[in-house]
Amino acid sequence: MVSCFTFATAGLCLLISIANADRCIKHSDCLFENTVCLLRHCVVAQPVASNENQCRTNWHCRCGVNDFFERSGRFCKNGYCFQLVDAFGSVGCTTHNHCPFNSLCISRHCVYAEPTNKPCFRTGFCGIGERCIQGICYQPSSLIIHPSVETVYPESPVVIIVSPRGSITTDLTDIIQDELAANINTELPFIIPPHIIL
Repeated sequence: MVSCFTFATAGLCLLISIANADRCIKHSDCLFENTVCLLRHCVVAQPVASNENQCRTNWHCRCGVNDFFERSGRFCKNGYCFQLVDAFGSVGCTTHNHCPFNSLCISRHCVYAEPTNKPCFRTGFCGIGERCIQGICYQPSSLIIHPSVETVYPESPVVIIVSPRGSITTDLTDIIQDELAANINTELPFIIPPHIIL
C-alpha cells in the first residue's frame, strides 16, 4: 500500500513508499511483482509454470491441484497465478512450530520472516500474521532471506522488565530468580510480559 504526500523534496515520497511496501490489504498493494498479500503482509511468491496461468480469482489457480499444501499456497494477482515460495526448502506446515527458524506458517507454507524488534513472551504479544521467535516478534518478509545469514542471540538469558509503577514485588523477584535458574544454560531470551509486573 503506497501512501504519498506531495512535498518539496521528491525523496520523501520514495521513503514513505518503501516503509509501506510490506503492508497490504489486497495482492495489488504489494509493490514487488513476486509477492502476494497474506494477513496484511506482502509474502514472497513465484509465478505458476503453466500454460493456463491466467486467472480472475484464487479459485482459478487452485482448481485441479490435488496436493492440499500446494493448493492452499496458490493465489491470483493481476490476472496471473502465483504460488508461495517455501522458506529454506520446507514442505508444508499446519503450525509455526513445523517451520524452520526465521520462517512462519501461512496458508500451510513456511514463508520467510524478518524480526520486527518488538519483544514478546509468546505469539499472542505480536501483531496479525506475526510469530514470537526467541523473544522477538517476526513478520512475513517480502524478500527471500539467504540461509547462510545467521541471527546472533545472547549467550545468557535476557530479562526485560517494564514496570509502570517502578516497583517489583517480592513474589515477582522470586519468579524471576526461579526462571533464570531454570534457563541458565539456554540461549533463549527470557522476557517478562508487562501485564505480570505490578
